[in-house]
Amino acid sequence: AAVLAERARDLADKGEFRLASHLVDIASDAAPESSEVHEIRASVYMDRRAQESSLMAKGIFESAANESRQAAGQPIESRRRSLSLER
Repeated sequence: AAVLAERARDLADKGEFRLASHLVDIASDAAPESSEVHEIRASVYMDRRAQESSLMAKGIFESAANESRQAAGQPIESRRRSLSLER
């Protein structure tokens, strides 16, 4: 699974995000407890998010990255803005 995840990282580095996402998802399904695979998956999805123009797609890709961050034991940064009444 780690080799497949590394291949996905290489593809993402070349801008081939669709195939990279498929491969890294297969790798994470094959090794759901691997923090290494989940770290790569989070990286691939955040890079894919950065290249996306659709706000909905950005949210989907960030959600996938956060899922893997959580599985890898990494913190998830909240993007929630405070309301004017909370200041």
